[in-house]
Amino acid sequence: MTNVGRKRGGRFTDRPPNVEINTQRGRTYLYYVFPDGRRASLGCDAKEAYDKATALNGHFAQKRTDLDVQRLIRPRPKPATRNNPSLTTLIAEFRQHVLKDKKLSDRSRSEAEYRLKRYEREWPTKTVREFETFDIAQFLEPLTNAAWIKHRKQLLDLFQFAGHRGYISQNPVAITLVKTEGDKVRHRHTLEGLTEIRAHSPEWMQRAIDVALYSLQRREDVVLLQRSQVSVGNNTITVLQRKTRNYNNPVYLEIVMAGELRQAVASCLASPMLCPYLIHTRPRRMTRQVREAKPHHFCVTPDHLTREFSRLRDECGAYAELEPAQRPTFHEIRSLGVHLYEQSGFSREYIMALSGHATDAMFERYRKDHQQSGPRRVEAGLLSIGDA
Repeated sequence: MTNVGRKRGGRFTDRPPNVEINTQRGRTYLYYVFPDGRRASLGCDAKEAYDKATALNGHFAQKRTDLDVQRLIRPRPKPATRNNPSLTTLIAEFRQHVLKDKKLSDRSRSEAEYRLKRYEREWPTKTVREFETFDIAQFLEPLTNAAWIKHRKQLLDLFQFAGHRGYISQNPVAITLVKTEGDKVRHRHTLEGLTEIRAHSPEWMQRAIDVALYSLQRREDVVLLQRSQVSVGNNTITVLQRKTRNYNNPVYLEIVMAGELRQAVASCLASPMLCPYLIHTRPRRMTRQVREAKPHHFCVTPDHLTREFSRLRDECGAYAELEPAQRPTFHEIRSLGVHLYEQSGFSREYIMALSGHATDAMFERYRKDHQQSGPRRVEAGLLSIGDA
């Protein structure tokens, strides 16, 4: 076979024959076109891709072969079959038979779907039986510990389902390295630090901080609170905690508002801005995308709340002595609230009922690390030799 592709001119002069370029979202991908029309990825590095293409052209001109050539010209994988479907088909079946019936919060379901879509993009044509542990390990290797843990668990479940369907006899994910997140590096809020951030914040953020601190609700529940959930006459606010909606016993609270919480909610209700949500603000840019992405164009999304809080925290210099990864976020306000309620003499049962914590272990995670334990008192001394 001597026909190795047409000659190129102009700005393509330096590109070897049979190389195609595809640019997506600002990233350039290079492919080699085999004489039979099949395409193989050469990666994104132009120099390395051109070297491989030159080697391939030489191979087809019967000049040379090397390891890269052998890797790229290996026999085409067998097409997907009923007993060996593509990964895309497996994921579709997993969604239908496993994910659909799994009791997950909206956030957890969204994260699982995000990971599955990533696998579909990563391995669009790979069949289930083609996967080896090496493939999974190569995918996990560049991830952070936290991402590694989540992806490994998702892939483990996915290929366990493949085993259940009879597609594979061994799970390629099972022997990959199990990682742990390690010790938590993020520090807790202090009342002084949070007060400094609040003083630097606009009114809508001050309201969000106050409601979170005194109600002990999660970030997602704080931004989803609506005026209709508040009964001014009964002085109550009802909360169905979003994270627990798919549980057998979801946490549904009727909170009697007193003191600071009542003032915080009253401030939200007194806002002149017309919005059904207690926490609201006018976006910097009112675009169609903004309106369509939110249930109301003035409401605040959980991610926006977190980003703005972190920006204001760093802008005012609170916790500047800590590394960025150690500085407490909006989520840690809940933990500070638990600590303050405990310091004020409220019982563990009262605080757990308000926060919606079902177990002592989870409650302990939120209350610990706010202050150092006191010293343990011991007596020290030696009897004199004369008294011995």
